[in-house]
Amino acid sequence: MINRNKSKRNWYIVGVVTMLLGGIWLFFHFTYFFNPLTFKKDDVTYLPWSWYENPLTIEYMVLEDEGWQGKIVDDGSEVKFVIDQLKSSPVIQDADREEYQTSDNIIRLIVLRRGDDAILLEVRQEWEGNVFYFTHNRVFVKVTEELEMLFEERFSQVEKLH
Repeated sequence: MINRNKSKRNWYIVGVVTMLLGGIWLFFHFTYFFNPLTFKKDDVTYLPWSWYENPLTIEYMVLEDEGWQGKIVDDGSEVKFVIDQLKSSPVIQDADREEYQTSDNIIRLIVLRRGDDAILLEVRQEWEGNVFYFTHNRVFVKVTEELEMLFEERFSQVEKLH
């Protein structure tokens, strides 16, 4: 009889611990974009993991004669795709901004924002092609082909809006 009560108590403890851990996991899963246990800082995600609170949005902006024009995308899968692709884009060592300047006055900006409008990342381009730079640390990257296609599509949508 004593073993049966002890066994029930053990299962009760296991159930409570499982529910507690599940609740903690759900909280982090729905509150934050990244898992704090697997998060790693790099050139793209350079802030602490807790800064990346859901929902995250991406704003695609183009500087035109009338000023900045933009399009906001709040699709979590697109945000994840952009972050993942930026992380896998090769860094251009010893890049100089003047090296990529053209006579065209093309200025494009991709802004990753948190729900409270805090800016988490700015990626800028002032020339044609697939080279962008991070404004927080001036690291130049050659974006992946998939990301370049997405950027072109989004920037053309912005230009058609205005």
